Amino acid sequence: DYALNEYDGALEWTEIINDADWCNRYDHAATTFNNKIYLGGGYNPGQFSGDPYLEDLWSSKDGETWTLELEETPWKGRRGHQMISHDDGNGEALYLIGGFEVDEESGERHYRNDVWKTVDGTNWNLIKADFYTEITNDSTWAPRMYHKCVVSTQNAKDYIYLIGGRQMLENYDGNYSMRYFDDVWRSEDGINWEKVTSADFGGRAEHAVVVDPNTNNIYIQGGVHGVIFNSYSSTNTHPNPDYQKLWIYQGAQGWKTSVNNDVV
Repeated sequence: DYALNEYDGALEWTEIINDADWCNRYDHAATTFNNKIYLGGGYNPGQFSGDPYLEDLWSSKDGETWTLELEETPWKGRRGHQMISHDDGNGEALYLIGGFEVDEESGERHYRNDVWKTVDGTNWNLIKADFYTEITNDSTWAPRMYHKCVVSTQNAKDYIYLIGGRQMLENYDGNYSMRYFDDVWRSEDGINWEKVTSADFGGRAEHAVVVDPNTNNIYIQGGVHGVIFNSYSSTNTHPNPDYQKLWIYQGAQGWKTSVNNDVV
């Protein structure tokens, strides 16, 4: 059986609380803003009564003591979304981007490509409205969930980068219904987005993305993909032969795989 070597690095994890004030959940989003950890939304299938799609927002200064900021956020019950802190030139703010939204009162269920913003953690404004667009549209990104967002400085400008994700297509059956994205978008303000030329790192969702604070390089690895590939032979198990490698974005130099196939 395949197995990774035992980790021998310096990182150690310490449990600081076993049962936080917020309920069990997954597919939530979390980030830091104003010297606090913010956690919002998610899905709790074990909640047999009430709404399993969560729309609450919590904050903590230490990860142990939590404060309920909002019981019902305006972005409704949502999972597979992203929250990120970013300064668009008007000061640091907290952004919520995309995801799968369920409004239990109306019964509406949608993949979203909307963007919400707050400067204080509680008062949210919709700055980019959700609207349906074809997945081939180059003017804005299609609604999706399980995408990743990071902030990186390129050419002396701070951008929010949105990478990958997935959406279920209508009128398709079974394995053919799920579309995994291999696109990359960026925005200075969360409102206006431009598509960034990307190498074929393969459509993926639920992947890992980090930014090197010293170089502002963006790193991608792992994730989930479908069974229908736009390139590379469909008889293989991945969208392309380098899918499992570590991918690096170096601004004007574009995307490439790591030289020594590092795993991080």
